[in-house]
Parts: sequence; structure tokens; C-alpha cells
Amino acid sequence: MKEKGLPCSLAFGRYLDNPDEVEHDRLRSHGGCAFTNMTEQLDQILKSSDLKFEPIEKREYVVASFNGSPSVGPLIVYPKIEKWFQKYGYKQSGPVIELYQTLEDQTVLTRYLFGYDL
Repeated sequence: MKEKGLPCSLAFGRYLDNPDEVEHDRLRSHGGCAFTNMTEQLDQILKSSDLKFEPIEKREYVVASFNGSPSVGPLIVYPKIEKWFQKYGYKQSGPVIELYQTLEDQTVLTRYLFGYDL
């Protein structure tokens, strides 16, 4: 997006498969920049490139945050969220969405969105 003249202040990863159920080399994911709404500039960039806009599904999420390395966060957050789901009788469903925000001190705040079914 920087090359296209549009800052990406919030990046995301959408992880489609459960790594406990799918072989590591077959895991699927999407990544990119997250925007809260479509702007004319973003629309023009999308029309003139192979990039695409895809809305995040509107649903209920359990949200967790971690401030630190995005590669370490899942090792800490995912087990805690799994215990939370078990404790309260919810079932995690759908892809996990991770939102990455680089803060002024260059640390990364990651927010994890876990969709669920009752």
C-alpha cells in the first residue's frame, strides 16, 4: 500500500485453518492492510491493481490483546483463549483474525479476534 501512496497503519492476518488439524505446509491464510471504510483513494487503487477489498464478517468475537513480538503472541494468547472457551462453554469457529498495529515506540500491539458459536 505504501507503493500505492496509502499508509497501512493496521495490518492483518486471517488464519483459515487450525494448525492442530492441518499439516503445517497446507495452512492457508490471507494478509494485508485493514481499513475501517472504503475511501475514493482506496477504491481507485483497488480498481487499478490486482489487490482486492474483502469485508470482515460481522459477528461476535472474543478479543484478546498482546503487546510484543507477533511471533510470540500466539504461543501465549491461543492457549489462554482455548481455556476461556472451555470454561464458558463456547466453541471457537471460523478463521482467527490478528490485527497488527506498530506503536510509536516501535513495539507491536496485536489484537486477536476469535469468532465463536454458543
